[in-house]
Amino acid sequence: MNLIAYGDESYMVKCKIPHFVVGGWLVEQGKDDMCCSQWKAMLDFYGVKFFHFKEYADKKSHKYNRTTQYDEWDDKKHEDFLYQMAIVACDLGVPVGGCSAQSKNKPGTAFALIKHAFHLYFQGVIISSGKFADFNAQVDKINFIFDENEDPLWRKALDEEFNECKEHGHAPFGSWKYGKDAAAETACLPLQAADLYAYAIRQNAERFFNDGMKAGQPRVLDFVLEKNRADVNNHVNSQHVWAEYSKKVIAHMRQWRKQHPKETYHQLIHFPYLQQT
Repeated sequence: MNLIAYGDESYMVKCKIPHFVVGGWLVEQGKDDMCCSQWKAMLDFYGVKFFHFKEYADKKSHKYNRTTQYDEWDDKKHEDFLYQMAIVACDLGVPVGGCSAQSKNKPGTAFALIKHAFHLYFQGVIISSGKFADFNAQVDKINFIFDENEDPLWRKALDEEFNECKEHGHAPFGSWKYGKDAAAETACLPLQAADLYAYAIRQNAERFFNDGMKAGQPRVLDFVLEKNRADVNNHVNSQHVWAEYSKKVIAHMRQWRKQHPKETYHQLIHFPYLQQT
């Protein structure tokens, strides 16, 4: 059984601690087709042509886009859409990703940091392949599809790290290629799901660095996206069961917010798990 790893990048350089993320999904070959139909159906339901988290997050500030596809939406619809896409994405496969950051002790060049982000991503893919019982690393291969990037620095870092992992690390890697996540006719929809996860990782990294490198509570979005994470056992739940459970958490979060408008909701602290199971 061969696997496909979809990957996208997200980064922040004009900040206190520049950081670079590569993230996405490790998928059983063939299952991505099922996810594509579900992803497309959800886009059509909301009347959205394609999903880019950067555009989605730009609805209010319009820092990067003069207009967005979400400008006429109210906050509830805007939030509902993201959670619905996350519920589809989390059933695609296992989330994988890595974040490389500049530090005072190890400043590093942009190229070195980007290359390290790919290294962490590839290591995550290798570890996560163990969640697929039918995958045999001796005979099967992991092929990669990354969102197209015109920056030669990113391509060079990807190519070098991929070859090093494949040749020196004896990783069961096949090949890699670029795909397009937003082209109308040839869109690779799993890359849009990779964009969602990579951007979510970067958001968490930004919060981590801005908060004195203190680990924070995961958001409801992270709770939904990381159903199949390599170090947890939530994959035993079907998509339907997980979707219903996630919706209970989201409903509880909204009710809790009304009662505590000045506080932050954390599902691991506030959601009454024992009463819901």
